[in-house]
Amino acid sequence: MPPKAKRRLAGGRKAKKKQARRSPLELEGAFGYVSDDVSASVDWNSLYSGFDELTTPRLWGMGLTHGAVSSKLPLQVRAEAPAKKAQLSSVSGVGAGAANGSGEGEGEGEGEGQLSSVSGVGAGAANGSGEGEGEGEGEGLGPLFVISSKTKLKDAEGKGRGWFAEAPLPAGALLLVERPLVAVLDAQWRDKAWADCDSADTTALGIELALVLTPSLRALVARHHPVEGADFPSDDEDDESDEEDTAKREAMADAQDLAWSLVDGLAAADSARLQAVVKLNSLGFYTHSEQLCHSGHFTPLTGSGLYALASGFNHSCEPSVSRFSIGDLTAFVTNRPVKAGHELCISYIETELLCAPRSLRSQSLNRDFTCSCTKCVAQQGQLEGGGSGRRFLNVDATVQAELALLQPVERVQAVDAALRGEMASDDDSEEDEEEEGAKSSGPAIVLGKDAQELRAVKALALMQMGRRDDALAVWRQLAGFAARHLPPFDEALAVYATQAALCALSIQSGGSSSSSSSPKLAPKLLLGTAESEAARYVNCAMDAHRVICGCDAKMFRWRYAKEVEIAEVPDDAKHAFWKLVDKVAATAASKTAPAAWADAVEAWEFREEEIPEAMTGPPMSDSSSA
Repeated sequence: MPPKAKRRLAGGRKAKKKQARRSPLELEGAFGYVSDDVSASVDWNSLYSGFDELTTPRLWGMGLTHGAVSSKLPLQVRAEAPAKKAQLSSVSGVGAGAANGSGEGEGEGEGEGQLSSVSGVGAGAANGSGEGEGEGEGEGLGPLFVISSKTKLKDAEGKGRGWFAEAPLPAGALLLVERPLVAVLDAQWRDKAWADCDSADTTALGIELALVLTPSLRALVARHHPVEGADFPSDDEDDESDEEDTAKREAMADAQDLAWSLVDGLAAADSARLQAVVKLNSLGFYTHSEQLCHSGHFTPLTGSGLYALASGFNHSCEPSVSRFSIGDLTAFVTNRPVKAGHELCISYIETELLCAPRSLRSQSLNRDFTCSCTKCVAQQGQLEGGGSGRRFLNVDATVQAELALLQPVERVQAVDAALRGEMASDDDSEEDEEEEGAKSSGPAIVLGKDAQELRAVKALALMQMGRRDDALAVWRQLAGFAARHLPPFDEALAVYATQAALCALSIQSGGSSSSSSSPKLAPKLLLGTAESEAARYVNCAMDAHRVICGCDAKMFRWRYAKEVEIAEVPDDAKHAFWKLVDKVAATAASKTAPAAWADAVEAWEFREEEIPEAMTGPPMSDSSSA
């Protein structure tokens, strides 16, 4: 996935003259659908049309607001769908009763999933922009969720609540499509006076929650962690920062305090709890986030939201559920078969970090709990990375920008050096001279996440140079890493297979020059011709995408249109790619189930030397078991 953009938030003391409450967000009649087949129930065509209408005009991202996004992307259910209407309160377990002032409902209990006959949306259905609209169904934006009847929200030992499979689920089962209760786009506050505080995104969302808070909204987050009366971590920042950072944090705190002070009758303890709810439950949404075209094409749709149902997914370093977004609508899909009674978990950190040492995963997680998933328990006490003297190469936005300024040939050389750990890491600039002297003078450790970003940069540079056979070798390395070290059917696999297919088709059309720089990695055309090799990669891309998104080939065509359009290959290769997609789709339509993970990996026919290590660098030494 692309690096998450650092967030900036409007605020500071000057904001006190401008800040004002928005229209209250009334959610007492909020509803959605429970379905035996979520994928077949959602009206995807309406989403595709709305999305294309939103993103077609020139400069469509300028001044975009979350309200505009949600209004263009309706979550609709097909008329013939196997779905029944349900109140959000009954499915989320807060009860169907109105809020009683303490944020608690008085209806049915947790996890009952009771279906309710709801004649209308009720006053002010959520539209995601902090506004209430009208009476009755049709005057709001409709349902907030479509959820599988084969799931249940119930107590998870040692974790609070969690989602569980009520029946056996195959890989690629679409579990939930949901619109957030409250959300804010990054673009809505990025140009304001907040600096680069680490918690700017959750602070922005917390301010949005304060500006639209109502008793009915409080009721829907009453069961979110931390519940009322529970302990939760303070939001204090690191005191060891310079004067400028201190001023930024103070400005952020001023804006936050001001927003919550405008909520009538809210006790300080309740305000602190709701802010903690946002910090510990919010999810980012990133449209087409796995694709190379995400940056520069779909980043205006990036934001953060507080979800009523999705907040129930707990974390695991071996997640059984992945997710993708279309605007602010987020879908959750199984990435492997799940037995009845087993918990359904997502990853709270980027999947490329899941193969990092346990201590680094814990640092990245940065939550109020220590992960006790099967993987973490198994790794307790194991030797990890290099102790106090270890150096890590950090491929951040600055490094990416510096690489982009280089000519393709120089970029390839710089990436090769970085992959050997020969690029200065952020640690070097942050340590004082004494600590510098204690550090190893050898190469830096390169984590898999950073190595994958560098390999993608290299592959694109090679394609720009016309060396598409060499680029194909790198795309295979990227796919090999994902297949060996990441959860099944990682979302990036479809990208790597798509780019590999385009490179193979370019080789066939003569649109490639070769280099002997990496002869051991140059892929063989295993099926005899470039076209047959490309067909194999198209199969790999579509099989992976079917599981990643839980949908058919039509969604693949729609989601990957821009990715193929901007690819550095001749137009005839792009036309040939789509012909292969249509051919594979016709065959795939007869399949009753997606490919098994073992078969999907075997289809790549990886050679062992094509599969990079999870991390590279100096020999490992003892590490903390945090």
